[in-house]
Amino acid sequence: MAAEYIDILRTELEGQRQFLSAEEERVLLQPASYESDDDLALDSVKRRQHTFVPILRDRFVRDGRPLEQWWDVLAEEERLPEDRTMIGAMVVQVLDWSARTSDQKAMMGGFGSKLLLVAAVLIGFFGTFTLAVGAWPAGIVLLVIAAALWIGARVIGQLTAERVGELVEEYKQEPEPEEDATEDDEQSDSAVDDPDRATE
Repeated sequence: MAAEYIDILRTELEGQRQFLSAEEERVLLQPASYESDDDLALDSVKRRQHTFVPILRDRFVRDGRPLEQWWDVLAEEERLPEDRTMIGAMVVQVLDWSARTSDQKAMMGGFGSKLLLVAAVLIGFFGTFTLAVGAWPAGIVLLVIAAALWIGARVIGQLTAERVGELVEEYKQEPEPEEDATEDDEQSDSAVDDPDRATE
Protein backbone atom coordinates (compact mmCIF):
# COMPACT_ATOMS: atom_id res chain seq x y z
CA MET A 1 0.00 0.00 0.00
CA ALA A 2 1.07 3.61 -0.59
CA ALA A 3 1.07 4.17 3.18
CA GLU A 4 4.13 1.90 3.40
CA TYR A 5 6.11 4.33 1.28
CA ILE A 6 5.03 7.19 3.52
CA ASP A 7 6.41 5.21 6.48
CA ILE A 8 9.69 4.79 4.60
CA LEU A 9 9.79 8.49 3.73
CA ARG A 10 9.00 9.52 7.30
CA THR A 11 11.72 7.25 8.71
CA GLU A 12 14.33 8.52 6.26
CA LEU A 13 13.42 12.15 6.95
CA GLU A 14 13.68 11.60 10.69
CA GLY A 15 17.15 10.17 10.14
CA GLN A 16 18.08 13.49 8.53
CA ARG A 17 16.40 15.46 11.33
CA GLN A 18 13.57 16.50 9.05
CA PHE A 19 9.91 15.81 9.61
CA LEU A 20 6.77 14.99 7.70
CA SER A 21 3.63 16.60 9.04
CA ALA A 22 0.28 14.82 9.25
CA GLU A 23 -1.12 17.26 6.70
CA GLU A 24 1.68 16.49 4.27
CA GLU A 25 1.01 12.77 4.71
CA ARG A 26 -2.65 13.41 3.90
CA VAL A 27 -1.68 15.21 0.69
CA LEU A 28 0.73 12.44 -0.34
CA LEU A 29 -2.19 10.00 -0.26
CA GLN A 30 -4.26 12.22 -2.54
CA PRO A 31 -4.48 11.42 -6.29
CA ALA A 32 -1.44 12.59 -8.26
CA SER A 33 -3.71 15.02 -10.13
CA TYR A 34 -4.92 16.64 -6.90
CA GLU A 35 -4.92 20.46 -7.02
CA SER A 36 -6.16 23.02 -4.53
CA ASP A 37 -5.36 26.70 -4.19
CA ASP A 38 -6.36 26.66 -0.52
CA ASP A 39 -4.35 23.64 0.62
CA LEU A 40 -1.12 24.90 2.17
CA ALA A 41 0.08 21.34 2.75
CA LEU A 42 -0.11 20.74 -1.01
CA ASP A 43 2.17 23.71 -1.60
CA SER A 44 4.58 22.33 0.98
CA VAL A 45 4.66 18.88 -0.68
CA LYS A 46 5.30 20.44 -4.08
CA ARG A 47 8.20 22.45 -2.65
CA ARG A 48 9.69 19.39 -0.96
CA GLN A 49 9.15 16.94 -3.82
CA HIS A 50 12.68 17.51 -5.10
CA THR A 51 13.83 16.26 -1.68
CA PHE A 52 11.36 13.38 -1.28
CA VAL A 53 12.23 11.60 -4.54
CA PRO A 54 16.03 11.43 -3.89
CA ILE A 55 15.37 10.24 -0.33
CA LEU A 56 13.17 7.40 -1.63
CA ARG A 57 15.77 6.64 -4.31
CA ASP A 58 18.59 6.43 -1.76
CA ARG A 59 16.55 4.05 0.39
CA PHE A 60 15.74 1.97 -2.69
CA VAL A 61 19.44 1.66 -3.56
CA ARG A 62 20.41 0.93 0.04
CA ASP A 63 17.87 -1.93 0.13
CA GLY A 64 19.50 -3.50 -2.93
CA ARG A 65 17.18 -2.12 -5.63
CA PRO A 66 14.22 -4.43 -4.88
CA LEU A 67 12.31 -3.22 -7.95
CA GLU A 68 9.88 -6.14 -8.07
CA GLN A 69 9.07 -5.85 -4.36
CA TRP A 70 8.47 -2.10 -4.53
CA TRP A 71 6.28 -2.49 -7.60
CA ASP A 72 4.23 -5.27 -6.00
CA VAL A 73 3.49 -3.05 -2.99
CA LEU A 74 2.51 -0.16 -5.25
CA ALA A 75 0.41 -2.33 -7.59
CA GLU A 76 -1.82 -3.58 -4.77
CA GLU A 77 -3.84 -0.38 -5.07
CA GLU A 78 -2.25 1.73 -7.80
CA ARG A 79 -1.64 -0.49 -10.81
CA LEU A 80 -3.41 1.96 -13.14
CA PRO A 81 -2.00 5.49 -13.60
CA GLU A 82 -5.38 7.05 -12.84
CA ASP A 83 -5.33 5.36 -9.42
CA ARG A 84 -1.89 6.72 -8.56
CA THR A 85 -1.36 8.83 -5.47
CA MET A 86 1.27 11.54 -5.11
CA ILE A 87 3.58 9.27 -3.14
CA GLY A 88 2.91 6.53 -5.71
CA ALA A 89 3.95 8.85 -8.54
CA MET A 90 7.22 9.53 -6.70
CA VAL A 91 7.84 5.80 -6.33
CA VAL A 92 7.24 5.35 -10.07
CA GLN A 93 9.95 7.97 -10.69
CA VAL A 94 12.33 5.91 -8.56
CA LEU A 95 11.46 2.68 -10.40
CA ASP A 96 11.84 4.35 -13.80
CA TRP A 97 15.22 5.73 -12.71
CA SER A 98 16.31 2.26 -11.61
CA ALA A 99 15.28 0.69 -14.92
CA ARG A 100 16.96 3.50 -16.86
CA THR A 101 20.29 3.27 -15.01
CA SER A 102 20.45 -0.53 -14.91
CA ASP A 103 20.09 -0.99 -18.67
CA GLN A 104 22.91 0.04 -21.01
CA LYS A 105 20.60 0.87 -23.93
CA ALA A 106 18.39 3.05 -21.76
CA MET A 107 21.43 4.81 -20.29
CA MET A 108 22.92 5.52 -23.72
CA GLY A 109 19.56 6.63 -25.05
CA GLY A 110 19.06 9.09 -22.21
CA PHE A 111 22.58 10.46 -22.59
CA GLY A 112 22.28 10.74 -26.37
CA SER A 113 18.94 12.51 -26.13
CA LYS A 114 20.29 15.12 -23.72
CA LEU A 115 23.44 15.61 -25.79
CA LEU A 116 21.47 16.20 -28.97
CA LEU A 117 19.14 18.59 -27.18
CA VAL A 118 22.05 20.67 -25.87
CA ALA A 119 23.64 20.72 -29.32
CA ALA A 120 20.32 21.81 -30.87
CA VAL A 121 20.00 24.71 -28.42
CA LEU A 122 23.59 25.89 -28.99
CA ILE A 123 23.41 25.63 -32.77
CA GLY A 124 20.01 27.30 -32.75
CA PHE A 125 21.47 30.17 -30.75
CA PHE A 126 24.36 30.62 -33.20
CA GLY A 127 21.96 30.33 -36.10
CA THR A 128 19.79 33.11 -34.71
CA PHE A 129 22.88 35.26 -34.10
CA THR A 130 24.05 34.62 -37.65
CA LEU A 131 20.70 35.73 -39.02
CA ALA A 132 20.85 38.84 -36.84
CA VAL A 133 24.16 39.95 -38.35
CA GLY A 134 22.84 39.49 -41.88
CA ALA A 135 24.39 36.14 -42.88
CA TRP A 136 21.10 34.64 -43.99
CA PRO A 137 22.28 31.51 -45.86
CA ALA A 138 24.53 30.33 -43.01
CA GLY A 139 21.90 31.23 -40.42
CA ILE A 140 19.20 29.25 -42.17
CA VAL A 141 21.49 26.22 -42.50
CA LEU A 142 22.31 26.35 -38.80
CA LEU A 143 18.64 26.60 -37.85
CA VAL A 144 17.80 23.62 -40.07
CA ILE A 145 20.56 21.60 -38.39
CA ALA A 146 19.29 22.69 -34.96
CA ALA A 147 15.76 21.61 -35.86
CA ALA A 148 17.01 18.22 -37.08
CA LEU A 149 18.97 17.69 -33.87
CA TRP A 150 15.97 18.70 -31.77
CA ILE A 151 13.75 16.21 -33.62
CA GLY A 152 16.40 13.54 -33.20
CA ALA A 153 16.58 14.23 -29.48
CA ARG A 154 12.81 13.92 -29.18
CA VAL A 155 12.75 10.63 -31.10
CA ILE A 156 15.59 9.10 -29.07
CA GLY A 157 13.97 10.33 -25.87
CA GLN A 158 10.68 8.67 -26.83
CA LEU A 159 12.40 5.41 -27.73
CA THR A 160 14.28 5.49 -24.42
CA ALA A 161 11.04 6.08 -22.52
CA GLU A 162 9.48 3.09 -24.30
CA ARG A 163 12.53 0.97 -23.43
CA VAL A 164 12.25 1.97 -19.77
CA GLY A 165 8.54 1.14 -19.86
CA GLU A 166 9.33 -2.33 -21.22
CA LEU A 167 11.89 -2.91 -18.47
CA VAL A 168 9.42 -1.92 -15.77
CA GLU A 169 6.74 -4.11 -17.37
CA GLU A 170 9.06 -7.10 -17.07
CA TYR A 171 9.04 -6.67 -13.31
CA LYS A 172 5.28 -6.23 -13.25
CA GLN A 173 4.68 -9.60 -14.86
CA GLU A 174 4.75 -12.66 -12.66
CA PRO A 175 6.78 -15.59 -14.01
CA GLU A 176 4.78 -18.26 -15.80
CA PRO A 177 4.38 -21.52 -13.87
CA GLU A 178 6.56 -24.30 -15.13
CA GLU A 179 4.05 -27.10 -14.57
CA ASP A 180 4.52 -28.65 -18.01
CA ALA A 181 8.28 -28.75 -17.63
CA THR A 182 7.92 -30.28 -14.18
CA GLU A 183 5.56 -32.99 -15.49
CA ASP A 184 7.98 -33.82 -18.32
CA ASP A 185 10.83 -34.12 -15.82
CA GLU A 186 8.76 -36.42 -13.62
CA GLN A 187 7.90 -38.64 -16.60
CA SER A 188 11.57 -38.81 -17.62
CA ASP A 189 12.59 -39.77 -14.09
CA SER A 190 9.91 -42.49 -14.02
CA ALA A 191 11.12 -43.86 -17.33
CA VAL A 192 14.67 -44.09 -16.02
CA ASP A 193 13.55 -45.86 -12.84
CA ASP A 194 11.25 -48.27 -14.70
CA PRO A 195 12.70 -49.35 -18.07
CA ASP A 196 9.70 -51.59 -18.80
CA ARG A 197 7.35 -48.63 -18.40
CA ALA A 198 9.51 -46.57 -20.72
CA THR A 199 9.29 -49.35 -23.35
CA GLU A 200 5.52 -49.31 -23.16
